[in-house]
Amino acid sequence: MPSKLVTKNTALSPKAKTTFWRMMANVARDSSIIPGNSIKRL
Repeated sequence: MPSKLVTKNTALSPKAKTTFWRMMANVARDSSIIPGNSIKRL
């Protein structure tokens, strides 16, 4: 499933959200494609 759809899916369980955002944080740290503001909000 495209990540854009995942980020808009409000039906995700808290555990799924935690896993997803942890993954996104790792991707952002590795590739620096996500603005700092997005990381600070987590």
